[in-house]
Amino acid sequence: MKTKNTEDRTNQRDNTRAFSMVSLIAGLAIASMPLPAAAAKAPVPSLTLSNAKATAVRDTSVVIWWDTVVPADGRIEYGLNARYGKSTKKKGLSYFHTVKVAGLTPGTTYHYRIRAKDSGGKEAVSKDYTFTTRTAKELEKTIRAARKNHDLPKTYYVKTNGDDSADGLSPKTAWRHPSCAAQQVEAGDTIRLIDDPKNPDDGVWKDEHIVFSNSGIDVAPITITSHNGAPTLDGVDDAPKEAGIKIENGKGYIDITGKLVIKNYFNGIYASDVHHINIKDVTLTSNCAFQIHFKPNCKHICIDGVEITDNDKGKRGGAIVFQSWRAPSKYLTVRNSRFKTNRHDAINYHTNTQYGLVENNTIHDASYGAAIMIHNYSNKNIVIRNNKIIDSTRGIQLVGVENCLVQDNTITNSRARYGILLFTYEDHRSWIKNVTIRNNTIKRSAAMGIYFVVGKKAAISDVLCENNSMEKSFSLEGANISDITVRNMRDKARTFIIKKHPVSNLRVEFTDGRKFSVDGKGKYPAYTFPSGTRGTHKIKVIGK
Repeated sequence: MKTKNTEDRTNQRDNTRAFSMVSLIAGLAIASMPLPAAAAKAPVPSLTLSNAKATAVRDTSVVIWWDTVVPADGRIEYGLNARYGKSTKKKGLSYFHTVKVAGLTPGTTYHYRIRAKDSGGKEAVSKDYTFTTRTAKELEKTIRAARKNHDLPKTYYVKTNGDDSADGLSPKTAWRHPSCAAQQVEAGDTIRLIDDPKNPDDGVWKDEHIVFSNSGIDVAPITITSHNGAPTLDGVDDAPKEAGIKIENGKGYIDITGKLVIKNYFNGIYASDVHHINIKDVTLTSNCAFQIHFKPNCKHICIDGVEITDNDKGKRGGAIVFQSWRAPSKYLTVRNSRFKTNRHDAINYHTNTQYGLVENNTIHDASYGAAIMIHNYSNKNIVIRNNKIIDSTRGIQLVGVENCLVQDNTITNSRARYGILLFTYEDHRSWIKNVTIRNNTIKRSAAMGIYFVVGKKAAISDVLCENNSMEKSFSLEGANISDITVRNMRDKARTFIIKKHPVSNLRVEFTDGRKFSVDGKGKYPAYTFPSGTRGTHKIKVIGK
């Protein structure tokens, strides 16, 4: 049986081996690139809004999205003139937002503006924008133009005893294979999979491989969903290394929803070079490599309310992986989902991911990695908030991240030492910069609460740790760690371990009037460790 320390060493070796090929391929190009100036403290950007756009303009609804330069909440004020009068509910902190405004009048021009606040309460208000809803006839014309025969969308039914030569337009004339249906549907069409709960052999398609031939459009996506029960795609044998559902080659506006079950494939859902894919309320279990796997150049992906369990056939897989080696993937959301017993990482943003949001997920027993992993390099503008992580190897691990907020997460029983780990490879591209770790609760970590580890060529800089509660120490190891502020440490166990190399500009402070001693000396409201400081140091609050 592996001990906790043995498991941790094994996981660290796996991380190093996983990146060794990347370092080898980069070769001299990596060595020749300059190391970032870790000691230069980054200026704090002000809240600004950009890329505001009204999309999916239908007759009675519209979708509005925008970006912010720092994490911010947001809402839409809208109305028939610049006085507005109506407002959407506020969305939580993120670098990007997508808001649907419904209940509109067809063929009407609306004014709208965006109001956003950052975590410090600073507000930004956009200029006035307008959009005009389509009339019912205009919407119909738009949808017809996107279809080969210029007809209107249809609903198709599929059942295990159906007939692919039928028309598929009713449960009685249902098609037999979902894969056949996916080849024929167009913008606005819906595939409904029938499961008869009275017949245990009904509603299970074995060794079915669904590949979509067409895209939807913003006002008329293609949908595959359950008609009743829990229809199941069963790959039976993962040996062919195929997916249950595959979407590729620029396809977009496809929704996979309802109580579908996808199991026993190599990948449950696989996608590459796609856009506007929504996966909601689906269950994936016992798939070999990845339960959901997105490769490069995927944009506007939302995974919401899925349940992912028992991905333990391979050690190098993961539950949800965005892997973007060649081209970046952007606007990637994983929310409201449940994970249990997944090998490697539960949620993995893997290289070149930008504008990510991981929120309101519950993760049990993610092993051989971390519950939430953002890693390798060129990951930017990521928010990880309100997640509950229990009994995992590590809680949250960051590698190669710039601009990241980790807030309001609860991490319990990280059995391989660390609640939150900031870790760089020996490759300067994996540097970490401008990270805020705020209001997290870290309980029963095997060793450290928050741990920084830096490789020889990399750097960690501009990190704020604020209002975190943790039982174990705050530890920093490696050269090129700079500009670290630890503010308002909440627990009695306030211990810093600075290993081997000193940290440049490590500052401790309380903003509520409390004062503290360092190693039993002094009475400070704020303290910056002297240059060259190493070893274990204790912070003790001595009064307000």
